[in-house]
Amino acid sequence: MNLRTLILSLFCFTMWTTSMAQEKQSPFTFGLKGGMNTSAILVANPDDGGFLFGGFGGLYSNYKINDRWAIQAEIQYGQHGVFGLLDMYESMYASDLDPDLDDDKFSVELDGRLNIRTEYLSIPLVVQYAMGKNKNWALEGGVIVGFLSRTKINYNGSAIYREYLDNGSIDTEIDITDDINALVNQTKFKTIDMSFALGLQYAIPNSNFHIGGRTIFGLNNINTSTVENSWMRNLNLQLGVGYSF
Repeated sequence: MNLRTLILSLFCFTMWTTSMAQEKQSPFTFGLKGGMNTSAILVANPDDGGFLFGGFGGLYSNYKINDRWAIQAEIQYGQHGVFGLLDMYESMYASDLDPDLDDDKFSVELDGRLNIRTEYLSIPLVVQYAMGKNKNWALEGGVIVGFLSRTKINYNGSAIYREYLDNGSIDTEIDITDDINALVNQTKFKTIDMSFALGLQYAIPNSNFHIGGRTIFGLNNINTSTVENSWMRNLNLQLGVGYSF
């Protein structure tokens, strides 16, 4: 999805919610929201690594069913990702890879960090239940459909390839960092991601602002690999602020 399509979608969404909100005693309200993502990609065989921080922002429209229940539809753009720490030394003989090759020894040494950054245009649809005496708290849950718009993968660190002589001394040493980056950038992800969201929202008294947090669990494998033990799922912890008009 290109930038022009995104802007057009946001404009149409805003116009629709504005017209609905202007109706007399309309149950619709709309607003803006944004904040911070702390996200990761769960993998089948995790290495050392952790969450990447990012941001999100978008629009929402809220339909109040009664004084307790509401449905909220959103459109937002957000950053996701994960990093992994790579510390590996592997040596072998060429004949281990192909019996027809000579017994030339070589090694590959990696010491660095792999960063995976993805960006999604997401459409959350959540059901909210107001709690508390003043109904300022709202528990929410629902589904999110995400459309992958951008992927960036890079390896920061050292990557060395070495070939050895029969006496064990190094014959050739080559920096293959660029080759590793070219290799990891061939990784492809599925363009659509389905997620389940569970969160809590608090409406600040005597204002149009609210704050809220969500935990978002990916439901499908985003890895295009057909290898069964290579699954990946998004995990996102979201904290943001909203303003209703």
